[in-house]
Amino acid sequence: MVQEFTATKKKQGDLICSADWNAAMDEVTRLGKSKLDKESFRGPLTIQESLTVNGTLKLEKGVAVAQFSSTLNGTSNSVPTESAVKTYVDSKLNSLKGSDSLKLTAKSLTVSDALTVNGDLTVSSKGKLSFEKGTTVDGFVTSINPNGKSNSTVVPTEQAVIAYVESKLKELGFLDSQ
Repeated sequence: MVQEFTATKKKQGDLICSADWNAAMDEVTRLGKSKLDKESFRGPLTIQESLTVNGTLKLEKGVAVAQFSSTLNGTSNSVPTESAVKTYVDSKLNSLKGSDSLKLTAKSLTVSDALTVNGDLTVSSKGKLSFEKGTTVDGFVTSINPNGKSNSTVVPTEQAVIAYVESKLKELGFLDSQ
């Protein structure tokens, strides 16, 4: 007669006691299959304490990870900690503050507040310069067309305005032609 075997937690060296030899052998087989030194096993894995990995950690997809890194230097297949990512991103963003130049390649740039430029501002455009109120500027000119007709909206520089006013004042005889 085969008696039911009730499995109990065993520690290394504990005896397996059973009134039935077959039930005892089934338990030995079950314990042997439950060892974690197998290449794979089925079922969920719950770790109550800590997990130590000697070697690399490889998931089903991707590369094997050798370590968790507290720095982000891009030299290994390590996984950065949250602190490492934050430090890296903050340092990259802070390096842009006060930078002498910032190169942007974009089809559109929108500034939601004031744009302040200290120093020269050079705008190179193959198109037109448009302002919010509807004014579109095709370019800046250093001289004013005397007949005042242009197919485009151009803005004269300060020197162009002075030269034009002085030339008109000379034409009218208010300034000497010196």
